[in-house]
Amino acid sequence: MQPITIACLINLATNFLQEHSQVVRNLTFPSSYSLQAFGSGIFMSGSSTRFAEFDYLICQHGGDVDAAFDELESFIQELQDDMVSLDRQTKRQDAMAVASIAYRLKSSAKLRGIDLLHQSAIQIEQSARRNRMGQLNAEIDLMRYQVELLAQSAYLQKEALSSGR
Repeated sequence: MQPITIACLINLATNFLQEHSQVVRNLTFPSSYSLQAFGSGIFMSGSSTRFAEFDYLICQHGGDVDAAFDELESFIQELQDDMVSLDRQTKRQDAMAVASIAYRLKSSAKLRGIDLLHQSAIQIEQSARRNRMGQLNAEIDLMRYQVELLAQSAYLQKEALSSGR
């Protein structure tokens, strides 16, 4: 029996609506519950995380929390390496290299459902493509802060879910 979280269902519905409709309304549901399919019924349980991004990854991994967090930890390491590369390329004033890194980060964050980092990467990419090098430092600092928060949140969520088993 694999849990299907409400956040996962919301993400799937939102993605469908974005692809098939011009208007998407923001709907909010509590993400502290998950739906579990059991036979012909669906039952509620409180086994999801407090963050939609983690619920989305858990959903992508068929409810396998460990696999989802392994992917997230790998992604966080990739992000931390990319932050170093962004700093290096910004110091070199290489706007095209910064845009390339940001484009890759944008895609990776979107793939994993991490919207905040996705939006930050879009801003960095746009600034780099417009050669707004002065603006990039602040945007990269903001993303660095977001990466650190994501890393800390992932650790805390994994610990909370592991202790609840």
